[in-house]
Amino acid sequence: MVNRSVNKDIKKRAAALAAIGYDAPTVADILGVSSVKRWPVSISTVQHSLKTLGYSVKKLRKAAAQHDELTRQQRKADILSCFTADQLVFMDESSKVDRTSERRYGRAVAGERACEIQSFKRGVWYGILPALCINGLLTVRVVRGSVDGSAFHDWTLSLDVRE
Repeated sequence: MVNRSVNKDIKKRAAALAAIGYDAPTVADILGVSSVKRWPVSISTVQHSLKTLGYSVKKLRKAAAQHDELTRQQRKADILSCFTADQLVFMDESSKVDRTSERRYGRAVAGERACEIQSFKRGVWYGILPALCINGLLTVRVVRGSVDGSAFHDWTLSLDVRE
């Protein structure tokens, strides 16, 4: 088979369709190509094409499959119609352990692994319970160890939010 270049517009359209979730056979149908595997293409060629189109490798952000933007907007409108900003208090649990600031990526010479020597000891775990309001931080409780549901519930009952 003779090597031939694929039109840049077709590459862009294929990448755009793949980016919004179309699978390869559907992309082939839309673009009028009889088979996705019709022309053998190396992975490096695909990576180079995607790079020239402005795509890059990134760490994935996880989004909930159950996310419903319309329901979210309706809930937000309900809250805003019933409360003013100074009546809202936001609470969450966070944690800190010695390994929290570890890197997830690194660089190394081609052919060698990127490695960083680290301690695998868990260290001391702290649970952090902040409460935020429009005026800033309302209160914080720091607990050594994990925070379970009953500790979180007790903390919410102990808050004085009458200010």
